Amino acid sequence: MNTKRIFFPFFSLTVFFIIAGCGSNSTEPEETNIYMSLSVGDIREYFDTGLEMYQVWEIKEKIKRSDGLDVFVGEWSSSFDTGKYSNYYAISDNYFIATDLEKTNNSENPYHEQRLAKINPKDGDRWLHTIGAADSEKVYFSAKYIGDYKTLAEDFKDVFGFTVSNIATIYYSKFYGHIGSSSPLDTTFTISLNYAKVNGKEIGKFVPFNQLKNLSALKKVSYKTKVNFLGQFTD
Repeated sequence: MNTKRIFFPFFSLTVFFIIAGCGSNSTEPEETNIYMSLSVGDIREYFDTGLEMYQVWEIKEKIKRSDGLDVFVGEWSSSFDTGKYSNYYAISDNYFIATDLEKTNNSENPYHEQRLAKINPKDGDRWLHTIGAADSEKVYFSAKYIGDYKTLAEDFKDVFGFTVSNIATIYYSKFYGHIGSSSPLDTTFTISLNYAKVNGKEIGKFVPFNQLKNLSALKKVSYKTKVNFLGQFTD
């Protein structure tokens, strides 16, 4: 996958879901009970409380994987850096996944799919993050019903937390999808949804990067992690 990657302290970035309509740029079904959808034009802006940094994830376009699966291009940017990078997401078999566009040599998982979330989760669900991973590299997600969860954008109800191997917990709400992330490894880093436009519906208040004051006080942490705040492994 040919992408430009920006490494942020603790997390990088990634996320969304699909039930596609013919000729549509959306995977949002008529119902709003699913926990992730993908639509061209969707925007999510997050605030990293540890770094005091804003991060934006925008769905830019819908394309085809080499096998014909609808895939959405998610572009990431942050107030920490002027660069941008893209990753590819889709909905497949009731999972929100990250994917490559071209086949690899892995016969069990030819597109290197990473199953980031269930779109219809149940309390206690557990699933393998990456099918075909070596035994020593296998990690699992587990789902727990959280109920109420507060973000900068809104107080949500019926929230699920998906925990990946005690590395991070990623929070999802109905309709709006990914709304936050946290880690037991470092409690100073929390990702909170600040603004969202999902399928045309807006919550919160978007903060343009060019309106932010001096950001030189940002903590430039030198270490990198292999997991972004969507639970995507970034190699």
